[in-house]
Amino acid sequence: VRTAATLVANSRASKDRAIRLGVSHGRVVVLSNVIDLKDFDRMSLDNVSAVAPSGTVLAVAVGTICGRKRFDRFLRALASARVQEPNLQGFLAGDGPDRDSLHALAMSLGLGSGQFRFLGRRNDVPVLLKQASIFVLSSEWEGFPNVLLEAMAARLPIVTTPAGAAGELVKVA
Repeated sequence: VRTAATLVANSRASKDRAIRLGVSHGRVVVLSNVIDLKDFDRMSLDNVSAVAPSGTVLAVAVGTICGRKRFDRFLRALASARVQEPNLQGFLAGDGPDRDSLHALAMSLGLGSGQFRFLGRRNDVPVLLKQASIFVLSSEWEGFPNVLLEAMAARLPIVTTPAGAAGELVKVA
């Protein structure tokens, strides 16, 4: 990291981290990630099959099921919110090493298959996001979470932790 003439970071948070590691400020350039909106919109129409009944408020999270993603926060928030909104359901698209322990937590919180579903690894995230009501990013640490760009492209309201570039992407109005 310290020997490169120039570093390209995909967020201000990543640039700040490089500077903390000893890279001089002038050697780090920020080039943010992007997604192709036309391609996203086209993909969101592919193979549309409902993941929840009509009238359901659907909260979605997407990512690798591992500790730093903190999906336990998502499950706890969902269980708490269901007290006020019984039609609220959640789903998590992704897989990873912590899937079994997260599934056990969901069961202990009373989130059975009627309230929460693990969808596994998916190649149709735009389709899933188009059906959702809200997107949740609960990570402890991120670089530049492309999934937030996808949630924005799906025109979803977003609830997020300030992990990595999430704070740059989502501003409180």
